[in-house]
Amino acid sequence: METNKNKGELDALLNVQRKAGIAKFTKEKNQIYADGITSVVNSGILDKALNVGDKAPNFTLNNALNQPVSLYNTLENGPVVLTWYRGGWCPYCNITLHHLQEHLPEFKKAGATLLALTPELPDNSLNTSEKNNLEFTVLSDIGNTVGKTYGGVVFELTKEVASIYQEGLV
Repeated sequence: METNKNKGELDALLNVQRKAGIAKFTKEKNQIYADGITSVVNSGILDKALNVGDKAPNFTLNNALNQPVSLYNTLENGPVVLTWYRGGWCPYCNITLHHLQEHLPEFKKAGATLLALTPELPDNSLNTSEKNNLEFTVLSDIGNTVGKTYGGVVFELTKEVASIYQEGLV
């Protein structure tokens, strides 16, 4: 897998979404959004994240069909790539999921299994899976229980940024 090339492709796709948001937001909303990102970065969340070489804690979560999936059982079949997304409402998350789906054959060729975790309920994650034609497993991490054990994954939007999402402006 050409990791750097794929990351560059994903960054470019996300940047298109970001620029589209900037173009349709007022100057005030752009500032609110920028302040929200700064707030997350300054929270120290990345300092809490697991790093290369850290042991991934085991978990068992239900997939979109409400069947339990264990990380360690999945690891018996080879490497696992974990990704998190906030929910089907998040355009950046949908872009990322779509990109991962496009590159799923590369993960499989490398012998890896891709698992996506979301705080969405199984019904919502099933909807997101279907909407994005996902062929990899989506797991419901209700309450972000697993995400919190991995550090650097769970963060709160500022009230101002949350209101922008609630208005459906992103």
